[in-house]
Amino acid sequence: MSETILAIDDEKMNREFYCGLLTDKGYNVLQAATGESALEILKSEHVDLVLLDVMMPGISGFDVLKNIRDSRKLQSLPVIIITGLADREDRLKGLRLGADDFITKPFDVDELLAKVESQLRLASLRNQIFEKRKILNIVDRLDEGIIITDDNFAPMVINARAKDFLGMKQEPENILHHFKNTFKKDIYPYHNSNYFIVKSQEAGKPGIFSLNVQPVKDSAENIDSYVFIIRDITSNAAILFDWNEAQELFKLE
Repeated sequence: MSETILAIDDEKMNREFYCGLLTDKGYNVLQAATGESALEILKSEHVDLVLLDVMMPGISGFDVLKNIRDSRKLQSLPVIIITGLADREDRLKGLRLGADDFITKPFDVDELLAKVESQLRLASLRNQIFEKRKILNIVDRLDEGIIITDDNFAPMVINARAKDFLGMKQEPENILHHFKNTFKKDIYPYHNSNYFIVKSQEAGKPGIFSLNVQPVKDSAENIDSYVFIIRDITSNAAILFDWNEAQELFKLE
């Protein structure tokens, strides 16, 4: 889905220029002629980046920027200030209020496009980091070990329980390689979703674990990630078998 950019400028010619330029590059563009209308749009529409003129009647660009940064919902929204002001104090004021970048009119088109692309990319990376931390905070409270990988099995999230169960000292580059190298276990998520893992003394505290692998599909039904769920069944196995018997049984599956 294309990113949405809000162009805020009291001059219609400037707004239409931004709209034509950015639409040609595949962006969705919303327009606002005043600071008041811009704030209303930001309340009701999803916006990925703001191009903000400073000198406007009514609510100035600085006031709009302050409202954005004071909003919990919008405080990380990228804002590029576009202005004809060359005064150093005005630039510093914009940066102090939280502007992400600054372009002075008349501006270079290539510079504008490069800065828009750069700020959107940085915002995407910030969101990924935030989402990873949010997911990790949730899964760290679970009794199960949870590993979430991308479609190439590179770990994106590994909770503390999974690291403890599997004796991980550092995150592996590929989780399937980790199972193969550490536990001599081949995992084939395309064909089977349930496994048993026997952890010997060499890999840390010995134990027997069940492993369930679930693919996660996107809206087009393509697999974009995998979730590995690990449960400690050592005590349950010990009820039925002695340790040596359990090891052999679960190695054979």
